[in-house]
Amino acid sequence: MPLEPIGVGTTDATSSSGGTTGEPTTCTDLGACFGHEVELVVGLAPSDLRWGEVAGDGIADVVVRGRLAGAPTRVLVGTSSEGLSVGGPQADGGLGAVLVDVGGDGRDDLVASEGTALAVYDGASGLSVRVALWEVGHGFATLRALEPAGDGAIRLAGEDRELGALATIELGGAGPVVTAVPYGSDPNRSYSSNGLDVGDVDGDGAQDVVVVVDAYGDGGHLADVRVWPPGGPSYAATWFSGEGHQQAIADVDGDGREDLLVLEYFGRVHRFASTGPAMIADVDGWTAASANAMAVGDVDGDGIADVVLARHPNDADPRLDLVTGWDEGDPVPYTLAVDHEFDVVGVADVDGDGRGDIVGGSADRGSISVFHARW
Repeated sequence: MPLEPIGVGTTDATSSSGGTTGEPTTCTDLGACFGHEVELVVGLAPSDLRWGEVAGDGIADVVVRGRLAGAPTRVLVGTSSEGLSVGGPQADGGLGAVLVDVGGDGRDDLVASEGTALAVYDGASGLSVRVALWEVGHGFATLRALEPAGDGAIRLAGEDRELGALATIELGGAGPVVTAVPYGSDPNRSYSSNGLDVGDVDGDGAQDVVVVVDAYGDGGHLADVRVWPPGGPSYAATWFSGEGHQQAIADVDGDGREDLLVLEYFGRVHRFASTGPAMIADVDGWTAASANAMAVGDVDGDGIADVVLARHPNDADPRLDLVTGWDEGDPVPYTLAVDHEFDVVGVADVDGDGRGDIVGGSADRGSISVFHARW
């Protein structure tokens, strides 16, 4: 199944389900093909994909999180150069989670928000053994790893949507230390958030935290994209709609600064980028009709991150769109026809060949599919 520019006729390349053979006509344009699809039944409806080094083989492992029979679960999908294998489901609180090496053994552990506690599942056990459970007074919808503290302590960022606060969490020997910063202080408004990412937005070499903040109350619903640089006050760009979206962060135009990509429900990919000191703006985007999931990663092999979109499940013609060439001006869309819809999507090198593969999760089929890069 070669990727083709949208609107261009079908090539005669071999697909994973059979068909005609021949040289794909679009690989030269895109620089990448994904002709080898592997689908694995994982026994749950995937809602989240994470990448890390769990198996200890030096190759990215995929942790699929989702629901099974109405109960929150997680499944470890181990990887190797020979292929993928699926581990058994483990209990999970169903909130935010992040892969990070807490034990210092070279394997990533899973730190998961469970109610108002933080749990740690040991990577050496295949994430089957919970080794810590700390009450922290917060439930985090999203967790992301930050650069370590000066003493090497693990640091995380989390969004507490119920309390309307951004939290930094430092994991030390005595347990987590949580510092929470409210999103706002207007007594006539309630504050929440709709996504959190970390990256170097301003290109100064230090990680920033980026959150889409919602405010409800007098004057209706307001939203902004808020940036917290380390050690400094936050700044923001007003956004017309913060609801019903997915987001990701990556340098898609190759300028050395991370961009925030926001997929608006049923509509458009917005690219928020730094436009000056302590400034961020909605600089451009791409119409993404019926798209419902998004991921970023270098798919075409040029060293610059691309955007991968999954079409909305009610679209009768399911596809994966790849939007690349942001560094050359107007982004160029390509499409990959698939035989079923995806609810989550990601990009990672899961077979250790140095090339980014596309991974999609289907709730209806209870499976993940890996489209291996072959270019």
